Amino acid sequence: MLSIILRHLSIRLRFLLTLVAALFSSCTGDTLVTPTRSLTSLPGETPAHTTTALTVEAVSATEATETAPLRLMIWLPEPLYPVDDEAIANLLNTQFAEFETSQGNVEVEWRRKKVEDVGGIISTLRTASPVAPGALPDLTLLRRSDLVLAVQLGLIQPLEGRASSAILGDLYDAALRLGQVDGQLYGLPYMLETQHLIYRPPLSLTGWSFADVLAQDVPFVFPAGGANGVNDVFLVQYLAALPPDEAAQVTSGELPINAEALRSVLSFYQQAVESSVITPSVLDFTTPIDYAAFLGEGTALVTSTTYLSLSARGEVLEFAPIPTASGNDATMLDGWIWVMTTTNAERQEMALQLMDWMMDAQRHGDYSAAVNMVPSQRSTLRRWDDAAYGDFVDVLLNNAFLPLSESAATRAMQNALGSVLLGQRTADEATQEVLNQLTE
Repeated sequence: MLSIILRHLSIRLRFLLTLVAALFSSCTGDTLVTPTRSLTSLPGETPAHTTTALTVEAVSATEATETAPLRLMIWLPEPLYPVDDEAIANLLNTQFAEFETSQGNVEVEWRRKKVEDVGGIISTLRTASPVAPGALPDLTLLRRSDLVLAVQLGLIQPLEGRASSAILGDLYDAALRLGQVDGQLYGLPYMLETQHLIYRPPLSLTGWSFADVLAQDVPFVFPAGGANGVNDVFLVQYLAALPPDEAAQVTSGELPINAEALRSVLSFYQQAVESSVITPSVLDFTTPIDYAAFLGEGTALVTSTTYLSLSARGEVLEFAPIPTASGNDATMLDGWIWVMTTTNAERQEMALQLMDWMMDAQRHGDYSAAVNMVPSQRSTLRRWDDAAYGDFVDVLLNNAFLPLSESAATRAMQNALGSVLLGQRTADEATQEVLNQLTE
């Protein structure tokens, strides 16, 4: 009886050993696939994306466990990562995957974030920074106004002395100033937006001084309503009319009031309204989107992104600078700027490496073309297929002004423009009103 029991036990033992061997054999195949990570999303963002998992050689059970990769989190604003745009998603995946390969033990994760309101990038940085710093990104992109605010609130890390000198030397001067606050570098400009006019053939126009525009008697539409102080077009025209030494003061955040320059710009608007080149209805517009239906009539102000998007859809358009007293080219410049939020030294170093990677001329050019934006580097812009528009933008970028924060001076100037467009005051009266308001 005992021998029978032992024989049964021996059979069961051999069966279990065979089963274990088979299971072990099935676990030593040729590939190991990284599982998808599930991460909690903050308000206003999509779940995290990681680069596509790559097939790697399996390690044996006796080999040491590899060090966990460094994870780098990036927040991308919707304009740079549009919803349901598979081409841009694939391009991002490729550029980030190639960066991972070049660096070795690093993983890049990215989320789409809203720009404005609750759940927007700057809003979330402000609210999450003191209570949930671990939920914040290592890198993100901000507009100029949000960058200034982020510096004031201590939400981003300085880049002075840390960004690549080769990249900084390739940036347009105005683009470099986008990333500076009080002369110190806090952001690396990536994608830019200029402002200029467009019109449709067969309309043929020449000359863009105030006198030329009035003589050509063609309707001019622009967003004259100032959402935050003076509108961009009026500000550009005023700054372009200042003597060079006074215009230089603007870089420090001051807005000098020059009565002669202000009067010359307001006189243009007084004459433009009287000749119906401009109508008071432009005060109802705060962005070019507000008058999309008017783009077929006369000239209209748009951003470079709008122009490039329309051209990509096959629209045939001519481009021209914002009218100024002298007729010289000038524009208002804004854009998307890389900023670093992490305080961890190792992650900062990797974040700097990633910024350098994304600013490579070829990668920079591919991405700027995909999102219909102007690259911040001269070498990248020179690669554009549309040489005529590239040359035009090059001139604009060398004559660009930066957005200004709202102030008593900008509010007074906007009110003066409104009173002239509505016929309530002459250019002389409106100029004097500004002087009275700011010297009381």
